[in-house]
Amino acid sequence: MSKPKRKFVKYANRKLHEAGADNSYVTMAELLVIVANGDDVEVLDDQTGEDITAFVLARLVYDRCRMDKRAYKTADLQKVIMSNPPPKEKAA
Repeated sequence: MSKPKRKFVKYANRKLHEAGADNSYVTMAELLVIVANGDDVEVLDDQTGEDITAFVLARLVYDRCRMDKRAYKTADLQKVIMSNPPPKEKAA
């Protein structure tokens, strides 16, 4: 039986709150630990309700790289980018 997905809401003031009874504030560092511990997360934008999980996870990777430039192997990050390359630009 898998754990339920933990849901968070990101507000315009850049604060994250975990949805639930206490609606507690969560820092990006705390979210990094949550994800690193294997919890499945979903992050929604407060104003639009849009799922911004991928954006927030990318931000966690960026912040982690800023803290420790050796946190991720360059080859692993390249594989992530190569797995979903940007669309080719149309010729003018």
